[in-house]
Amino acid sequence: MIKHVFLLASLAVASVAASTSAYADSIIYTLNTSTCSNACVVPAGTVRLSDTSQGVVVDVQLASGMYFNPKTSEGPSFAFSADPDFVPTISDVSSPDNSALSFTMVTPDINGKDGDFNYGIQCDNCDMIGPGLASELTFTVSGNKGGVPITVWNFIPSYLVSSGTSTDYYFAVDINQDGNTGLIYAEGPGVPVGSDETPAVPELSSFLLVGTGLTTFGGIVHHKLSRKKL
Repeated sequence: MIKHVFLLASLAVASVAASTSAYADSIIYTLNTSTCSNACVVPAGTVRLSDTSQGVVVDVQLASGMYFNPKTSEGPSFAFSADPDFVPTISDVSSPDNSALSFTMVTPDINGKDGDFNYGIQCDNCDMIGPGLASELTFTVSGNKGGVPITVWNFIPSYLVSSGTSTDYYFAVDINQDGNTGLIYAEGPGVPVGSDETPAVPELSSFLLVGTGLTTFGGIVHHKLSRKKL
């Protein structure tokens, strides 16, 4: 009997985990840490990761009045890190608010106390006069490890080579806001959300199942111990 109840509790815990995973198909990070030359306003926008059949779609949306810095500035327009074991590849890079812009992959030149990122995307022709600027960037990251596709959970924070430790910075954007320029970071953790835009949490029924199993299990153990004392 005890084994049966213990199995019930175990299945309930697994149900909670599965429920969370099923509902967390996106993670949203906030660009909330500024290193601008002058006071850039934060939060400066969001980075949304979404699982799709084609890979992880990354959507970077900057706040009103903020744009990706032109190519002449330091660092790439956008930098991030992903688990290299998945051998990530980047495709479908574009700016939904300015189709005239083009982008290329670069090696990020971001280091020091803020850590090193694995991947960078640079706007080739962002210009205050010519094609213009962009405040949104989208692209797809695909890859797999042992046949398992990359997901939103496989993006990792930057890494401090000097000390061999990770930071809390998951993404970096080179910002231009009214002439104020510099890097703004998305400090983790991000917020998992489901397709209905609500935070991903286990269903109430899963919690009730766990409670029922554990309560029953505890009652049986107490009953067994009481009988031994008699």
